[in-house]
Amino acid sequence: MKIDVPAGMVRQEVQLEAEEHERVDQQCLSIDPAVYGNVSAMLLIQKVTHRKKPVFGPVEDTTFYKIVGSKELKGDVVQQCDQIYETWKKVGMPLVCVDAGGLGVGYQPILARLRVQVRPITLHGGITSSNRNVSKTEMFSHMQRLFEQRAIRIGEIPHKLQLVNSLERFRATYLDDGRLVYSIKEVRGEHGDWACSCALGLWAMRRGPVVAVGYR
Repeated sequence: MKIDVPAGMVRQEVQLEAEEHERVDQQCLSIDPAVYGNVSAMLLIQKVTHRKKPVFGPVEDTTFYKIVGSKELKGDVVQQCDQIYETWKKVGMPLVCVDAGGLGVGYQPILARLRVQVRPITLHGGITSSNRNVSKTEMFSHMQRLFEQRAIRIGEIPHKLQLVNSLERFRATYLDDGRLVYSIKEVRGEHGDWACSCALGLWAMRRGPVVAVGYR
C-alpha cells in the first residue's frame, strides 16, 4: 500500500545530546617576585565554570582553574612593572595578585600609578590567614586540595615545563609537634617561584567578585 506524505512534511532526526559550554568567571595575573630580583614568575589563571545541559535532568555546573599563560619578568622593578602593565592591558585588565614581601613591595606604588588593580598578599609562617596576611600553610594546602580534586588544568603555556618541575618539587611534611610544613626544593637556583605564583593566584581567586567574560 502506498502512503502519501503531505506536502512540506520532511523526515527529521532528533539528536539527543547534552549542550556543553565554558564560562570564564574570573582572571588573575599572579606574580611571585624572584628572590634576587632577576627573573620573576607570572601566570595568567582563569576560574572557569563548565556548564552541561542534559536533554533530561538538571543543569550541571563544574568549577575549575585553568592556567592559560606564563611570562618571565626580567629587569629591575620598574621594567618588570612595565611588562606587567602591558600584559594586564592585553588580557583584559584582570586582578593582579602579588607576593607583597621583598621585591613585591616595590611593585605596588608603581602599579597603583598605572591604575592596575592589585591584591597584595603578605605571606607568613603561622597557621591562620586574614584578607592580606596569608599563612603559607593555608595557601599551599588550598592548592594541594585543588590538585587532589583535579580542579586545576595546565594549558600549553610557554613555561609549562618549569611550572610542572616546580610543582613536582613541592613537599608537605608533618613535624613532630603535628604541624604541617610545605617546602619546595631548590634546584640550580630556582626557588619554586612558579609553584608559588600558582598558589598565590589560586588563593586570590578562591572568593571575591566575579568578573563574567561570557560563555564560549
